[in-house]
Amino acid sequence: MRLSIRSLIKPVGIVLFLGPIVFSGFNYSAYSAEKSKDVSSNTKAATKKETYLYRRFGAYYLCTVRSLGVEYEKALNISASAFADFISVKHGGYVDDAPGKQFNTRDLYFIGRNQMTYKALIFCPDSVPKKVKQQNEKWRKELSEKD
Repeated sequence: MRLSIRSLIKPVGIVLFLGPIVFSGFNYSAYSAEKSKDVSSNTKAATKKETYLYRRFGAYYLCTVRSLGVEYEKALNISASAFADFISVKHGGYVDDAPGKQFNTRDLYFIGRNQMTYKALIFCPDSVPKKVKQQNEKWRKELSEKD
């Protein structure tokens, strides 16, 4: 089998995008466990600008790896985990949008999943599976009926 640049693009791209998240994930979880005992009053809540930036990072990652052929659930889980880690590690789980409330990593992960799905529907709708689009549309209709 003859190797060409074209045949190497997908595997190399996946490694370049997944590698840092996978390897830094180990550091984050160890750091997070150590740091969680030590969260003090000097932890600054994530501002609206910072949470916006973290959502953009996650959505960019989700769209990029989907274009490389990674299945949607895997890409969504990784981008949501990164979102949760950013806020958990850097801000101790505090967000300006919810003053005084400290979110745990699990809650931030589920918030991140919803945020990444919403952003993916805006930035790269073709990469979102039809079933997810339909579910999202159903939820939007239910919410608009409640208002």
